[in-house]
Amino acid sequence: MRGKLKNESWKDMTEVKVTLACGREATLRMNQWGTMINDKALTEPIVPLGKLVSKLNCKVEWDAEGLVVVHPERGRLPTFQKGGCPHVPRQMVSRSSKRSRKPKER
Repeated sequence: MRGKLKNESWKDMTEVKVTLACGREATLRMNQWGTMINDKALTEPIVPLGKLVSKLNCKVEWDAEGLVVVHPERGRLPTFQKGGCPHVPRQMVSRSSKRSRKPKER
């Protein structure tokens, strides 16, 4: 999940109902690549670990310091813990994901 970009239009997205981690249901939009879009541009991106591996060919593991993500071209990505959850800086995710975009089959 990420925030809506200025050049994106809601009319080009599909409305989907999701269940949040807290158990509450919400309605979000999904773009043609299968990415969930929020109406707040500064939404902290959420990238499923499976997509880091399957779409970006990253290696993901844990060590004594926490999450380790190794990108095939960029090497080890910086990670940090926030509220007990592992994070990769927003700019690293957006740069890496732009290279692997393919429209999702519906």
